[in-house]
Amino acid sequence: TVAPVITAKLKISKADYDLSGVIFDSQTFIYDGDEHKVELAGQTLPLGVVVTYQNNYQKDAGDYNVIAHFEHQNSNYNTIPEMVAKLRILKAVIDLSRCTLDTSAVIYDGHSHRPVLEGPIPNDVTVRYEYKDSEGEASRCVDSGKYSVAVIFEYDKNNFEPVENMHATLEIIDREITYNMIGFETEKTLIYNGEIQHNEPTMYPDFADITYETVLSDAVNPEPVDSINVGTYRQTVKFSYYNGSNDIVYNYPQSVYLTIDKFQFDSDQFRFNDMKFDYEGRQVQVVPLEWIDTASVFDTIPVTYTFKSEGGSDFTNIVPRSIGYYTCRAVFD
Repeated sequence: TVAPVITAKLKISKADYDLSGVIFDSQTFIYDGDEHKVELAGQTLPLGVVVTYQNNYQKDAGDYNVIAHFEHQNSNYNTIPEMVAKLRILKAVIDLSRCTLDTSAVIYDGHSHRPVLEGPIPNDVTVRYEYKDSEGEASRCVDSGKYSVAVIFEYDKNNFEPVENMHATLEIIDREITYNMIGFETEKTLIYNGEIQHNEPTMYPDFADITYETVLSDAVNPEPVDSINVGTYRQTVKFSYYNGSNDIVYNYPQSVYLTIDKFQFDSDQFRFNDMKFDYEGRQVQVVPLEWIDTASVFDTIPVTYTFKSEGGSDFTNIVPRSIGYYTCRAVFD
């Protein structure tokens, strides 16, 4: 007899990769502007297994689920299940602990002021100021008074913990002119120049405007005059300015004196030039006198020209018009 044939089925099931030593833990970072990631750690992946990540490489603060996806080409192994880890980026803290506000009172000077913020300000922060005066609003702190000032810190609120704004009171006080801020020569002598002159202070606050009340010093019933001509004048000086809240006039408590002496000039201060003209049948425009010194006083000195023809005996005020040689004389009146 023939022996029976016995058959049996052999089943080989797909194997699982051993990833028991692979670690994919959640990680926490603090926002610093850079990208962060979580990666596998522990054992090396089996040969032929490749991992890719989804939702990895994050920069902004928040919680992110990062998925590790495994791929392989070996059909004898089962699909590797995905792993999930949490990537957490915490908001950063802005350190303003060393920042202070200097709220010292300032004197009105016509410029805008604000409390001085002292201390290191991180690059991620900008500062903005808001002001309120006694009426509840102000765009800046200029005039005298008290101002409520809010120092507002602006930053990326999505990535930084909240920062409290700072508040302060700024006081701007009135400025004033006092006697010791002004200096005068009690008596000053100047030379006549044809213009109004004053005994000007040697020092005074530059924010003030100066006005003078001038009279002749020896007048019995003095009337206001302009200090132009030769003589001695007594001047009362006033300084007008805005002190931050009001217009103020400060009267200098002493009179000052100004003496104007005669102007002295000589031939070194002018040139008397020869002149030549082509005959045109009419009087020539003769101005042979040229001032070397350009001081305005010379504009006030009248000059009269007279002429004498060649061989003539007398000077006349008739301006030449005929061909010939003439001598010109200048008379200062």
